[in-house]
Amino acid sequence: MNIRQFDMCEKLSQVSGSSKRQFVNCMAAVMVWGMIAHGYIFLNALFSHDSLNEFNADEFGNEWKIQLGRVLVPLYRAVVRGDITMPWLIGIISLVYIGIAVFIVVKIFDIRSRLGIILAAGIFTVNITVISQAATYINDMDCNMLALLMAVLSVYMWRNYKRGFLYGMVPVGIAIGLYQSYISVAVTLIIMVCIIDLLEYKKFHTVFNNGIKGIAMLIGGGVIYFILVKVVLSFTGISLITGKYNSLSNVFEQSVIDMLKLVKDEYIYTLLEFITVPSMYSAAMYIQGIAACLTIIFIIRRISSKKIGIKEKVISIILILLLPLGMNISYILVGGMSHDLMIFAVWLVYLFAYLIADKIGTLSIKGNTGNRISAIIIGIMIFVVLWGNVQLANEAYLKKNIEHESNNMLFTRVIYDLEKNSDSNEQVIFVGTPNNEFLYKPGFENVSTLTGMGSNYVLVASNYERCLAYFNYIAAYPINLAPEEKWEEYMKRQEVKEMPVYPEDGSIREIDGIVVVKLGNTEE
Repeated sequence: MNIRQFDMCEKLSQVSGSSKRQFVNCMAAVMVWGMIAHGYIFLNALFSHDSLNEFNADEFGNEWKIQLGRVLVPLYRAVVRGDITMPWLIGIISLVYIGIAVFIVVKIFDIRSRLGIILAAGIFTVNITVISQAATYINDMDCNMLALLMAVLSVYMWRNYKRGFLYGMVPVGIAIGLYQSYISVAVTLIIMVCIIDLLEYKKFHTVFNNGIKGIAMLIGGGVIYFILVKVVLSFTGISLITGKYNSLSNVFEQSVIDMLKLVKDEYIYTLLEFITVPSMYSAAMYIQGIAACLTIIFIIRRISSKKIGIKEKVISIILILLLPLGMNISYILVGGMSHDLMIFAVWLVYLFAYLIADKIGTLSIKGNTGNRISAIIIGIMIFVVLWGNVQLANEAYLKKNIEHESNNMLFTRVIYDLEKNSDSNEQVIFVGTPNNEFLYKPGFENVSTLTGMGSNYVLVASNYERCLAYFNYIAAYPINLAPEEKWEEYMKRQEVKEMPVYPEDGSIREIDGIVVVKLGNTEE
């Protein structure tokens, strides 16, 4: 081996060693953040909302996922972790996916500092989307985090390989096939890469060409997903649902004019997400505001530099303005609807703020670059927000636990009264949602605003599937529920509306051969 070959091998060894250290650091940071924030929910079976009626996906969930267009979810469950919702296993798998995604992001943006890795891990692990996911929809958590990983992987391929935009079409298609909203992660990362490239003096034509390839990758991934949907629907004989807020058909029903009209609303919605984001710290909004102002100052100072040409300045401003749009593109695609589970990409704004501070930020009047103080200041602000999220997560899971216990106490009493007042062979219908005063106890206001947290544990109001799942898997009681089509019929009956609410006398009565249990008032 000659000297040149030896030098090359040594450099490759150094790069490999650096990547291994980064990978270990990323995984360790994610695991620490994840266990401190989410260990509570991973170690407790607190099923509610969708995680209750999809507890056994083979019975309740797989067909529903295909109807929603998440056609790869049943295959993933069958291969990786089975149909039963197992919080600990799902939690650990999810953290592994997040850890790999963070490592890839570290590579995409060349993040070298431990502070940057710790913050990136926190942003990906303890944001509001992940908290809402773990608290109420843990049945889907690992599937959605794999969608996140695929979206990030596609951007890495686009960024690092000559034909990477072609290779990246496959993970984009997989990401959409698991959870469509995670396309926004790929869109956001592509925009962020292009902005930072321009601010680091790359030429317009280079960034423009890369951007076109990124768009091609997203479109190609969409085509792959469309083919997947056609194949799975043909193979299973299942049809997509229509007329629901999360129906895939909503995408195809939106005209270009309709989508353009929603652009303004999307910007307002995204802004409100930051202004009203729940936090354990009352000063969080001000901290975020200061961080945003500093980030804007860093960008303005760099764009004002003579080293950046006119075309580069213009395209930089356009991309910055497009960033909020990319972060929640699904809001427009589905016709103006969004919730916490759909906006993972919105929280990447924290990563963007840190990257700007780390790469171009300076507090020096002379504008000298490489000032680490700016990155540290922004990093501390982000860390405060993330630590508030850690507390928020644990409070949310505590609330779920207390509601879990209170609901079990309620239904223990209901079962006892049913056994006294009816025959075990009689069919039963539950009407109304039981009052749960704990939902509005002082101190828990913040977590009640999270998606899936502002309503009761079982949600029994004419919800046949959740009642069936509850009695099969939580109460383990052999109840004879009336057919699902009867539930809506009885909800509309005047004699049911006039019944008192449990535990008052007359709240359990037989009507036309079916025992009705009125647990709460019904809505028209």
